[in-house]
Amino acid sequence: MTESLTAAAACGNPVHFEGTEKDVCSLLKMLGKETGFVEHLGGLYEKMTVKQYLQFFAGLSGTEKRLNSAIEQMHLSGLMKKRLSKCTDGEKKRVRIAREITKGAEDYFILNPIAFEDENSKKIILGWMETFWFSPLCAISLS
Repeated sequence: MTESLTAAAACGNPVHFEGTEKDVCSLLKMLGKETGFVEHLGGLYEKMTVKQYLQFFAGLSGTEKRLNSAIEQMHLSGLMKKRLSKCTDGEKKRVRIAREITKGAEDYFILNPIAFEDENSKKIILGWMETFWFSPLCAISLS
């Protein structure tokens, strides 16, 4: 696993690992602190709207200028007034990814990137992950 991770990070290609949640800590240690971690469950303030949540994290990290790009990349403009508690699992995953884009992650570690039934969100996330083939950034997924 270490060799695959090192090779993927060096050339910016996306890589997927089959594993368990026990592997998360060791992978995160190898990736470093600048990696955006996109968890599978939890980590959302369910009473907030998508807009409030993303603005909150943009404010915390001082990266408000990246917010519009994150919203565009995850196709969230139509969901900005929706409460997180009303979002599908796929929409929540897109919000989590947008949060990490907004925070300015250099690389991304995504746990169970498409483990939900929302086909539209799967297409959006997989399309976004495909862009890493043409980027110096790295996307790593585990499921």
